[in-house]
Amino acid sequence: MIPRGWKRKSLGEIADISSGSTPSRQKDKYWNGTIPWVTTGEIDYQIIESTKEKITELACKECSLKIHQSGTILMAMYGQGMTRGRIALLGLNATTNQACCAIRLDSSANTKFIYFQLEHLYPEIRKLGHGGNQQNLNGQIIKQISIMCPPLPEQCKIAEILGAWDEA
Repeated sequence: MIPRGWKRKSLGEIADISSGSTPSRQKDKYWNGTIPWVTTGEIDYQIIESTKEKITELACKECSLKIHQSGTILMAMYGQGMTRGRIALLGLNATTNQACCAIRLDSSANTKFIYFQLEHLYPEIRKLGHGGNQQNLNGQIIKQISIMCPPLPEQCKIAEILGAWDEA
């Protein structure tokens, strides 16, 4: 039974969902710049404060890469082992490769509340993957993930409690 005032929504109803790309490795002018570039190997239930690689402004422009704002949730759409379905929170502005899904929530959702919910849903999210040799997620699948949405003040309180629990 769903508590009064809570609604079940798809992630796509409350978030902008997008992914990135990988600038050509053959073009040195795209690499070793100042713009953080996230890969799925860096998505592992943490706040991403730095990245292993950085790209240039030219790479952003010519490869149509979007710079995602700090506070954006990232989800690995594919990767080796247990990577698919893992999430992280951007702690800096960054771009991503094509295997990362950026989830930018609208004002009706508390980022930490949705983050904790997606973390809890990890086993179910992994099962949504499809494909041949390697099961993958994609933007359409992620948009359809069903989540619970209590009123915003309740989301904030739940996120505060879960955050305190995590810190303890």
